Amino acid sequence: MAYCTRLAGLPLLALVNVLPTSLRAQRPDPGAVDSVVLERTLCFGVCPAYRLSITRAGMVRFESRNPGDSGRTASVMIPVSDFQTLMVLGLASTDLSELPDRIADEPKYCRHRATDHPTVIVTVFAGTQTKRVEDY
Repeated sequence: MAYCTRLAGLPLLALVNVLPTSLRAQRPDPGAVDSVVLERTLCFGVCPAYRLSITRAGMVRFESRNPGDSGRTASVMIPVSDFQTLMVLGLASTDLSELPDRIADEPKYCRHRATDHPTVIVTVFAGTQTKRVEDY
């Protein structure tokens, strides 16, 4: 496995632009995105592991995946307009839709390889389509 910082250092607003190929022909309406999930896995050291999801209905859910934290979750509702703002800002910022499904498999994006780091996974759901990008 390889660790590349393509996703790890990007803000969540940029991550929401990982869209299915059929939605990329033209910049989609922010309303096309139903939800975004950001996950970070454990590493060899003490990296925080979690799953964060945000839905079009405004539900934000955080789930800790750290050892000893099983069942530790938090949920909050945000205004639907805030979700739409996140989508608009994400669609207007970095275009991540061109990224491969696995960053580590592409030397173009991952030149320096190391191990024992966390994995960052971003999944965007839009209608019946899903785009998942994994960065180890």
